[in-house]
Amino acid sequence: MIARKPLALLLGLVALQTGCATNRVSDSNNFVHIALPAAVQIPNKQFSLADFSPAGDGKTDDTAAFAKAIAAVDAAGGGHLNVPAGQYLIGPIRLVSKLDLHLAAGAKILVRNDIDGYPTAPAPFYNNDLRYTDTITADFCHDVSITGRGTIDGQGQPWWKKYQKRKGNVPQPAQLFPHRPNLVVLSGCDRVLIGSVTILNSPNFHIIPQQCRDVTIHNVTITAPAGAPNTDGIDPSGQRIAITNCDISVGDDNVVFKPQIPASFPKDKFDSSKAACEDLLVANCKFGKGHGMSIGGQTTDGLKRLLVRDCIFDGTTAGIRLKADQGFGGLVEDCVYENITMKGVSTAILLTSYYPGMPRDPATMPAKSRDAKTPVWKNITIRNVTATGSLEAGGIIGLAEKPVDGVKLINVNVEARRPLRVVDAQNVVLERSAFTMKDGKPGVVATRASVKGIDVGEWTGAIEPLKPSGGPATTQSAD
Repeated sequence: MIARKPLALLLGLVALQTGCATNRVSDSNNFVHIALPAAVQIPNKQFSLADFSPAGDGKTDDTAAFAKAIAAVDAAGGGHLNVPAGQYLIGPIRLVSKLDLHLAAGAKILVRNDIDGYPTAPAPFYNNDLRYTDTITADFCHDVSITGRGTIDGQGQPWWKKYQKRKGNVPQPAQLFPHRPNLVVLSGCDRVLIGSVTILNSPNFHIIPQQCRDVTIHNVTITAPAGAPNTDGIDPSGQRIAITNCDISVGDDNVVFKPQIPASFPKDKFDSSKAACEDLLVANCKFGKGHGMSIGGQTTDGLKRLLVRDCIFDGTTAGIRLKADQGFGGLVEDCVYENITMKGVSTAILLTSYYPGMPRDPATMPAKSRDAKTPVWKNITIRNVTATGSLEAGGIIGLAEKPVDGVKLINVNVEARRPLRVVDAQNVVLERSAFTMKDGKPGVVATRASVKGIDVGEWTGAIEPLKPSGGPATTQSAD
């Protein structure tokens, strides 16, 4: 388990180590400089949910009690709404500006899972499609926090069961039921804090700060079963976002930055001169089951300046994962991943311009016409990474019409059964790195690519299902 550090101490130590001002943090080689989020400002007024007559038995719907309490905080100009120990069943609730929803130890919010009776409504940011209403939301608010030692349990099991594959196919939401509710969705908000709470079992994504500015998510535990569909941990977008000291084990992406702004999102609610995701820090986190530390799969509105550091991946399906597809891409640049340990991660490193499906042999794919939505990957640095017990080292897979440009792997040591595959990439540099295969084959294979610092083998063709193999290990190194 990663040792928990107070947020101010964590960011302060990073700033001291790098010689940066306290409102910025840099990677260890000053390749990328991240602006840190501003703190929330909550008035020091105290309110108790107990004063609004909740049942607190986990069976009676307490949505109305929460709504009345939140309205009282709003009318008073903001403050801390304290939720005492107990179990509180709720449907959708809306937070307001200058509100801290504080869950005491022993307080558990349970989300209604009566699918037939759960509220639906047109979703304004999704072309007014009919959707189940997300549970805890805030739209265009400022200074919003969810804190404390309590728990929010999405009780997602019935939703997952209804969504599971039938005869090999996942039922389409329009055919089966509207889009499942997400658990916490904060849209277009300024200064957000989610701290120390435990969040479980969302019907769909757990936490979505969508096009928010100055977001801090610290010391949060997020858990769902590995097979729970689409249960992403944190799906952030916006500017100045810090995710620190979190422990996330879910059924989909552990953290995934989403550089795409919905077409119906109000134009006056985001700065079009900035990338959809900009100044992003993920530090001192542990990722268990899930699909890894991701970007994409749609990157149409761009990402700039991401630093992922001091993280542990244990049993994750993927580790470092950047993904987009032709027609759904944009510019992703200036990303640094450093000081990362992976154990039993299926695919250690994957950067791909094919998503969700990889062609059987990307080395044979012809060039297509480029446009503004062609994926562009630039200036990606991966440093001080150790991965053991992986099935695949992974891949750096660009497009014939737009190769990946400028990937550095420095002191990267991967033990895997299959090599790092490099296709349609230029300026790939490996320094002091080793890829150890257990079948005696080269650790890096490439075609239509420029790879410096290591001898590479030839691309071997179609990507076949992995088969365990024995034999002596062989190591391919770069100094």
